[in-house]
Amino acid sequence: MGCIVSKRAVNITVPETKQMHIEVNPPALKKSVNIYIITDSIQKYYEIKQNLGSGHFGQVKLGISKLGNQQKVAIKSVLKERVKEELQNLQRELTILKTVDHPNIIKLYEVFEDEKYIHIVMEICSGGELYDRIEKKGKFSEKEAAFLIYKLFHAINHLHISNIAHRDLKPENCLFDTKRDDAEVKLVDFGLASKFTKETGMSTVVGTPYYVAPEIINGHYGPECDIWSLGVILHTMLVGYPPFRGENKAEIFKKVLKAKYSLKEKEFETVSKEAKDFIKKLLNPDAKKRISAAEAMDDPWFTMMISSTIERPLDAEVVSRLHGFRANSKFQVEVMKILVQMLSENDIKNLKETFRKLDRGHIGFLSARDLEMGFVEIGLNATKNRIEEIIRETDFDRNGLISYTEFLAATLNLNIAMKPENLYATFKHFDVDNQGFFTKEQLKKSLEKTGLDITEGDVESMMGELKLKNPNHIDFKDFCSVIDSKNYKGTHVYNIPDPRQTEEKKQAK
Repeated sequence: MGCIVSKRAVNITVPETKQMHIEVNPPALKKSVNIYIITDSIQKYYEIKQNLGSGHFGQVKLGISKLGNQQKVAIKSVLKERVKEELQNLQRELTILKTVDHPNIIKLYEVFEDEKYIHIVMEICSGGELYDRIEKKGKFSEKEAAFLIYKLFHAINHLHISNIAHRDLKPENCLFDTKRDDAEVKLVDFGLASKFTKETGMSTVVGTPYYVAPEIINGHYGPECDIWSLGVILHTMLVGYPPFRGENKAEIFKKVLKAKYSLKEKEFETVSKEAKDFIKKLLNPDAKKRISAAEAMDDPWFTMMISSTIERPLDAEVVSRLHGFRANSKFQVEVMKILVQMLSENDIKNLKETFRKLDRGHIGFLSARDLEMGFVEIGLNATKNRIEEIIRETDFDRNGLISYTEFLAATLNLNIAMKPENLYATFKHFDVDNQGFFTKEQLKKSLEKTGLDITEGDVESMMGELKLKNPNHIDFKDFCSVIDSKNYKGTHVYNIPDPRQTEEKKQAK
């Protein structure tokens, strides 16, 4: 049976109200996030190709990086005239995307603006929507569904622990990075996502009728609404259609409000009792009694279906790299965070799986306790001092936890990461004027583009750590040496201008 769903979302404003919601324990996240807008022409950095689809605010096209590594990205171009009334919502979406950091949430790279458009550059997902896979397959096996839903719960718990609700979870907003059967799934389209606090709930009626929780229709809700939506998605994956169906929105809403659905239909005859019980926990009409994302990940159904994945041993090599990580400088750390974006999913597959395995709290961050248990598991030194040192070296945003990108930067296999094309593309991230070097001012500007709140004093300190012959700029050779002088070979591969021959250098003389 085909997937009977609609791609239309609703957004009806009702008076704001206050409501208590589930207790969450967010980490000490950054109080503010910088969204750096690049006013250069986007064509200077990317070749824009064919249309990939459309999002909440605009069309999405394929972009090919011009920095030397041919990196593919997704570019969402939003007509400013069209979103004039919704500019605040767009800013909120960008802020949320810069705040979150998770292997199953789409990554925002940078934002450009010209006279007509705002161009949002993101991680590309070329494998299509979960919606299309349900349509093609008809339904998923329980093991297939569990494998995907488990990752989505991990992503949602990361959002909730960061005090963010997605509010529009549906198969169309779950994309795959490749067309492979085992492709990574990513949550996308945060146009309706919202921050929340412990004291204040949400009241704007948003979402897509088939997937919307009853409390959203009533106008008083918290992040539990996302759990309901995942319950609907799981139901749809297992039998090919959603639990609440009707000829129109009013009819669907009526069934949602009554939580009127059946698990006794013919299609459920081959579905396990554990799966049905799990769906009931997710579709509990009482939001306060509904299972949380963290609790859901420990459900017996997952243990039964994907225990081999959940209980897989840690990758000792990856954990050992984390245990032995030493940051030569703050600059090296920031460069590695940028270099991570140049790598393919295949390059970081083991790192990603290890991160999930270490994250025993399913929050999308690694705590000191997570490190201790991971190190002990593979027989490494797990003293308090060493763990504190590792967190101090890797926790670049100083929230007391290691984020996903921080983990990747600390555990990269340099033999894979430091390919000439990756190094050069990372260098060009700073040398945007093609001078063959970059100055302190360009370093500050480039790091601000990543969302880092950095002062001139920070840059001076960063450059001072490097002990360069010329303390005022970094050329490609210096750049490579700073990252890893032992492993890097062949700075001659690219025809990079000698800084001493540039116009700026001549004028300086």
